[in-house]
Amino acid sequence: MLYDLLYIDTFNLASYVTPNNMLVVELPVNNPRIERRLSQVQAESSALAQFGQFRDPIFDYHGFVGSADFHPRIIDTISGQKQLKMNVAVKNYRPEQIKVSVKNDELIVQAEHAYSDNNRSERSFLTKSITLPPGTQIEQLRSFLSGDGQLEIEAPFIEPNKQHSIEVQRQF
Repeated sequence: MLYDLLYIDTFNLASYVTPNNMLVVELPVNNPRIERRLSQVQAESSALAQFGQFRDPIFDYHGFVGSADFHPRIIDTISGQKQLKMNVAVKNYRPEQIKVSVKNDELIVQAEHAYSDNNRSERSFLTKSITLPPGTQIEQLRSFLSGDGQLEIEAPFIEPNKQHSIEVQRQF
């Protein structure tokens, strides 16, 4: 098999002679593209480990974790429970101008600000949404507005402990 000599690690060369007098020279090949992909896969695996061993194969965990708008994460609370925490920037909005809702496992944050005086009027709108992962206890979802304009959203998270199998029955 031929390899590009550019990736051969000559410092870790090994050679030996076999019992039938054949010289074998081993040169490690370090392909940065493969190593980069391997480290990327390891990073993705550790990011998804927070959701437990039995993840829903349909849910887009990579997209969820990578959300730049919500910065989601699963944390362990003092009581040993898991909790989903997210935050979204809603600077310049007051609590009464912000609406947080959930529809079909989709968290929706909407905010509206209106201002007018004698010379001008202005309105601003904000809408952000994210699909919540399986295991999120939506009924217990809470939100808080911090002093620095971050809407903090949290809900208990129960890690699925096993996959459910459904028996296939024959219809007659």
